[in-house]
Amino acid sequence: ENLRFYRAELSERGEERAEMAAVLEQYTDVFVNDVFATLHLKCAATVELPKRLRHGVCGTQMAEEITYFSKVLINPPRPTALVIGSVHVEEKLKLLESLIRKVDKVMLSSAVAIPFLRVMGINCGKLSPFLTDSAGNIAWSDTSITLDAYVRRLMRQAERYNVRLILPEDFVAHSSLEPTRFPTITPSSRVPDSLYIVDIGPRTIQRFTAEIRDSHTVFWTGRMNCAARGDYTNGTNAVATAIGHSNCISVVGGKNTVAAARAAGVEDDISHMTTGSGSMLRVLEGTPLAALNALSDAHPPISVDINVSVPTLLRHCPLFKNCSQSQLRVLMSKAVPRSHAMGDVLVHEGDKITSMFIVARGFLHAAPKTEQGKSIAARVISENESIGEWQFLNNRVSMEVVQAGTDDTITYQLTASALEEAFAEMPDLAPTVLRAAVEPVRLQNMKARQDASNEWRVLEQHLVTNRKPNPVPSGSWAVNCASAVAQAVVLHPLTLQYSLYSPSAGTCVLARFQQGVGMRALHNLARELIYRHTVGPRVGLSPMWAAVASAMAVT
Repeated sequence: ENLRFYRAELSERGEERAEMAAVLEQYTDVFVNDVFATLHLKCAATVELPKRLRHGVCGTQMAEEITYFSKVLINPPRPTALVIGSVHVEEKLKLLESLIRKVDKVMLSSAVAIPFLRVMGINCGKLSPFLTDSAGNIAWSDTSITLDAYVRRLMRQAERYNVRLILPEDFVAHSSLEPTRFPTITPSSRVPDSLYIVDIGPRTIQRFTAEIRDSHTVFWTGRMNCAARGDYTNGTNAVATAIGHSNCISVVGGKNTVAAARAAGVEDDISHMTTGSGSMLRVLEGTPLAALNALSDAHPPISVDINVSVPTLLRHCPLFKNCSQSQLRVLMSKAVPRSHAMGDVLVHEGDKITSMFIVARGFLHAAPKTEQGKSIAARVISENESIGEWQFLNNRVSMEVVQAGTDDTITYQLTASALEEAFAEMPDLAPTVLRAAVEPVRLQNMKARQDASNEWRVLEQHLVTNRKPNPVPSGSWAVNCASAVAQAVVLHPLTLQYSLYSPSAGTCVLARFQQGVGMRALHNLARELIYRHTVGPRVGLSPMWAAVASAMAVT
């Protein structure tokens, strides 16, 4: 049976969801979540259950959607357009506020456009019962602000961030919401009091189509009509066709919107379609997805036998060095033991870091990758050391690949959500952890400022002392040429190239001499001659600026 039949599945009370997860846990050995559409919801089965199991992985379909969205939604090609429909006005207006900084233009359909037109003093006819509450007003549950004030705030934000709000220029209207062969086409966006707005008009369709063609990325969610049934679909079909026939990256989200794209016959022309409009748009706005963060992407917990206690391991972590024994016991209950074989990847490059790992046995390798597929030297995380403790506090993206360095590597994983639970159970734990986190950041920033100042002083001293122009005796051209060649060949810096850690090779370091020594010799020779025989004695520049000028001339 569908778990939605149970009230606790979507209960707002965490205790009820946890009770339902406890029942489901009795029947579960392995947890796989393959539903992208519900990632943004806090459900008993998708959030509380993997937390209790301390285990959970993505299914293949959801992994494909996440991979696609991480490439397209995070930094979409500009200009970016958002097409918003649906009769759920409040939901879409809240969505618009969260996305207004992410897009360049927003096209609003019939129902969502009505509050904007009314604020502008434009009459919109009778309100559809699909849009209103029991009092006959547009449904609005936020008691902290009125609907009109909220819409005015959205318009100010759009003006501030240079986002164009594109409203309908005409409507299809009728005296009832029943289908008719002869509806009224209004000459403007004003609608008589005796008519209902049922769809966008032909001029609006033409305007929306032109805006879609001029966009490089289009996100579409929600139908264009004001009826909950499938009547008056001309506007929706036209928008679907325009998106399908454009050359832009197109993402369609929502069950009804996907159905509309398929009905219009453009399913194969859309870049990506997903029934999870809520999850898709929350990825675009950068909001964490509750059900995704609950997945540990790890094997089920294991029973381990290690020589050091878990509180001692936690005490070694700088983040928890000031914690009391009672606080460490709470953290210990949240840390989950994991077993890894040599070469197993714990964190991929580009992953959002939501966990920290403390090594109890064996060791880990962490190696940042470069665009050429190589990496700089890997660092080793040995026993009693941790990785990810600073990054997962800020939900940073990993810049390196973390792998197990040997078989039978044992780590303790502490997720961000588990740490939040520990904070809730013991309120004095959060200040203790934050105090430990603030000091290293302060010292790191101070050191960065000192390093920047020191680097300039060292550079200035090097330019003045090591490149000081001297009077050139006769016959020194040959000496200068010989010294430049010798410097390039004999004193040429040895550089290292690194590949990712290879279990078969046992190392990730491959060293060889840098190519292009001959070019370096010619470069040094040209710079030496320009410096000593041109910009130094003849132009009369100061030593430092003479060095800069010669280097720029050669470059």
